[in-house]
Amino acid sequence: SSVEKFRCASKILIEKIIMFFIQNGSFNQGNSPIVYDGLVGGNVTIYCPVAEESQLEFLYFQKVVDGKSVFLNGYHSKPLPTQLPNTEMDQNHTMMHIYRLNLSDSGEYQCFYRYKNAASGNLYEVQLYLNVTALFSKPETSVRCREESGVPSDCNVTCHSHNGLSGKRMEWNVLGNDNRDMWRVLRNDESPSRDELVSISSTANFNCSVGEVKVSCSVDTFTSEIVSA
Repeated sequence: SSVEKFRCASKILIEKIIMFFIQNGSFNQGNSPIVYDGLVGGNVTIYCPVAEESQLEFLYFQKVVDGKSVFLNGYHSKPLPTQLPNTEMDQNHTMMHIYRLNLSDSGEYQCFYRYKNAASGNLYEVQLYLNVTALFSKPETSVRCREESGVPSDCNVTCHSHNGLSGKRMEWNVLGNDNRDMWRVLRNDESPSRDELVSISSTANFNCSVGEVKVSCSVDTFTSEIVSA
């Protein structure tokens, strides 16, 4: 189709531009990368710091994947086809929005640009780095108690949380009587949830014979509601 032909021609044009300036040593390199942070499922905008008073001939973003630069989105006299479906260039052609972030979006990015009618004709390069992480959901709790003569003797409290990074564990918060002889963690579980994320749960047993115990659990920045055991 005409769109596919245009996309192919645009890609070849960009590759030729890069190779020409690499061979002629026109890149400005050596600066530390600009670092951006994002959350899985969220959005981030990465910016190429160009001189606002100067007109651009072209500007485009790439991502380094397995040591190779992959074209994402950009501007060359008129908008180029979007190569990555979750990216969008802003109207000023200096920022790229990335939507619905995944862990795989983490990594090195590059911005290349050249000014119109620049005497030097230099192609400028800006190094960028995107760090995408994930936060567990607010923990949910469930309580199961065993009774003796109608009075709770001990209770198992379980906390569940979803879609976070592997290797984290639930923290228990015991209000008031924090005697470790009165409670213990029975198990901690981790299971895949989606993409590269996991769900975790933790179950603790509380001795209720000495009175009611109020507890909550925490992971990342979230703490569950307080429950009684």
